[in-house]
Amino acid sequence: MSQPKHMKPILERVTPMNAEQKLYQFPNGYGASVVRGPYTYGGPDGLFELAVLTINNPKDWRLCYETPITNDVEGHLTGKQVTKLLRKIARLPSRLEEKDGEP
Repeated sequence: MSQPKHMKPILERVTPMNAEQKLYQFPNGYGASVVRGPYTYGGPDGLFELAVLTINNPKDWRLCYETPITNDVEGHLTGKQVTKLLRKIARLPSRLEEKDGEP
């Protein structure tokens, strides 16, 4: 999977379930987990699974089911489809501005 140069993962690891995982973080407070492994949606066929995240740092992230991009994980993705979704996530309105306006 090739991604734009400005979209470098903040974390790359092999999970305990033997899946390759990359975490991406964007200035808008969102990120993505991209995974491929034997138990991921599409992994056995060499395809990727992507989840939208709210992310503060590599150790503080949560799955986000409330974006216009998806309300679940997206599976069976090609590298090109992953790159398109990463671009869409990066363009989401900032969730950080919402936090600043809270009492």
